Amino acid sequence: MRFIIILFLVVGGCFGGNITDFQSLEKFIKDGQAKGYFPKKILVTQGFDTTVLEDVSLNFSKTIYWDINSRCNQNADEIIMAESDTRHSIVCPGNNNVYILTGGRSDVEDPWGNDIFVMGENDDKISKSWGTNIFIFGKRWGHDKIEIGDSRINPASNPEYKNEFPYEFSHFFIFDSGIKKDDLVFNFNKIINLRTNDSIELTDLNGINLIFKDEPGKYYGTNSLKEIYDKNFFVTPKTEESLSADEIQTLLHKTAYSDNAEDAKKYCEMGGDPNFKGHENTTPIEMAVMLGSENSLRAMLECAKRLTDSAMMMSVFGSQHDDEKSFRLVKLLEKYGGNFKAKDRDGCSMVNYAASSHSLEIVKYLVERGADPKARCSHNQSVTPSDWARKNEDKRVYEYLKSLEAE
Repeated sequence: MRFIIILFLVVGGCFGGNITDFQSLEKFIKDGQAKGYFPKKILVTQGFDTTVLEDVSLNFSKTIYWDINSRCNQNADEIIMAESDTRHSIVCPGNNNVYILTGGRSDVEDPWGNDIFVMGENDDKISKSWGTNIFIFGKRWGHDKIEIGDSRINPASNPEYKNEFPYEFSHFFIFDSGIKKDDLVFNFNKIINLRTNDSIELTDLNGINLIFKDEPGKYYGTNSLKEIYDKNFFVTPKTEESLSADEIQTLLHKTAYSDNAEDAKKYCEMGGDPNFKGHENTTPIEMAVMLGSENSLRAMLECAKRLTDSAMMMSVFGSQHDDEKSFRLVKLLEKYGGNFKAKDRDGCSMVNYAASSHSLEIVKYLVERGADPKARCSHNQSVTPSDWARKNEDKRVYEYLKSLEAE
């Protein structure tokens, strides 16, 4: 099986300008193999219990520019470019690909491949990645969540691999120039960069080889990192006096996760912007709405100068919140000037989303305040809001919207 390369980049943050496309990734790999900061071979599983060594292969059949209609060819090795700034959901089982994601935050599910991930500055999620994996991290990588399979190698069962594969584990984290081992700590199941506050949340702690470009020829296990078991450590890893403007913004964004109103207010007063969309690819307010973090959201709204339409859309998006929670969020945003006529980049209104997962009371509330009950999303002009309600099997919402569409 060839080696899958999955590449994550972000507009304006492409690995410090070093990796911007497949050609620059190939250059990075070849330089790393020559100097000792990138493995020349990978250990792959064939069948249920047989492992073999294979060279890293960089041969791919074509490039796909990913959108909602794209599909992977399970029988071909491909380069996939996801350039739009929307969130991407990419599922490519079984084949060997390069994913270059220069746009929005991405969720990638690749169950069977042997993958290389070059992680960009957004908060990306890698799920069900059961092959052999190499993750490359630049100076900033956001807050990633990585799900990988068992990584530990039994040297006794593979003594012939010692010279060609002198590593303890099959998975690798490779850190680019400027990142040192002493910058990283282990806090429960997270690796945290003390200098930037970026993090890597792991679902499997069996072990990973850590390689630093500035220390070629060496590798460390994750068990070599200093451990700090402090549940609050992730919120304030540095003294406030040493925080840069970018770090303050990152910490403000994290209060959406912690739902800590006091911290949200503090980081606003220190210069954080609740409506700034940084490397997280969402504003702190938008993330607080998405997570339903009402305490930190209220504190952010108090210091915000404006409220984005995206925040309004997120208050009724999908089934992430029940009706009671969504109602509270909508009314809170309304209090701070929320725009009920908001639409997303596809032309979908708040009614489109509410009709697919919420009650008649919420839908009526939105319509009465100006939300468009007849909006059609640009990617599917034939579908009306009432069609969304019908798919949700909500007869009351369907009949209400159908009556408005007839007017």
